[in-house]
Amino acid sequence: MNILKQTSDEIVTKDNGGGYFIGVVFLLIGLGGIYFYYHTAQSSIGALIVPGIFALVAIFMILMKKTIVVDINKSTGKISFSKKSLLSNQSSEYDIANAQSVELREGSYMTTNDIDQPQGISYGNNYNTRRVLTHQTVLVMKDGTELPLESIKNSNSQLTVMGVQTGTLMSGRGKVFVTSNMIAQFLGVPFNDVNGTGF
Repeated sequence: MNILKQTSDEIVTKDNGGGYFIGVVFLLIGLGGIYFYYHTAQSSIGALIVPGIFALVAIFMILMKKTIVVDINKSTGKISFSKKSLLSNQSSEYDIANAQSVELREGSYMTTNDIDQPQGISYGNNYNTRRVLTHQTVLVMKDGTELPLESIKNSNSQLTVMGVQTGTLMSGRGKVFVTSNMIAQFLGVPFNDVNGTGF
């Protein structure tokens, strides 16, 4: 989530959601693979399956990528919310007076990575796992409506080796924490760091 505009009366934020660049890369790989296999003498239908899957996944990622733009304007007393993708366009407007709070919500999921595991040695499922933390900033309205100011994103990863947590690999949450708190202050509503400790 980035702040596009900030004055004493207005804040405009934009979140691109991610996935577009990876989608384009997958599409190029898929189309390149299809072109290569199609023009080789040994080409077969079976050889087109993998690049075809890459191309289909890429098209799906590009079509589903969402951009969220929020315009909070004190002069008009309105919050304009829009969520756009190539397939849909959702726009709505709310009164600033109905804003209740800004929440930075956190979650997590576990992922494993056996790349660094020595050959011939097995330590079970806990050899090399990462707990990936996620975050999303949400504007909560008094009527219960929730407006996501950004897509769910990875915050950081906690590396666990042989069941022992060794530390945090990467942090991307600090900037979002500051930005979310700034939006809450601008609106004059509480900022809630849900399941978080702040920075």
